[in-house]
Amino acid sequence: MSNALTLNQKIQSQIEQLDTAINLIQTGTVPDLARLESDVAVLCNELLAAPGEESRQTAEKMREMIGLLEHLAHELKDFQAVLSTDK
Repeated sequence: MSNALTLNQKIQSQIEQLDTAINLIQTGTVPDLARLESDVAVLCNELLAAPGEESRQTAEKMREMIGLLEHLAHELKDFQAVLSTDK
């Protein structure tokens, strides 16, 4: 299996975890995000260490993951705002 394929699979796994977290927040449940920062950091380090062509082959999946990270950040802010107004 190529390194680019392995990296894309790891990114896809992270995308699925982000989707789950977003869905949980939208239903009023706080997801466990304890490992999110370290998992994303490890993945980014692997991408930085990959040869240029392999990194380019992951660009589309990375854009998708980054978009979901931004979406998660907005959902968390909205969730926090709702909690603040409920007090």
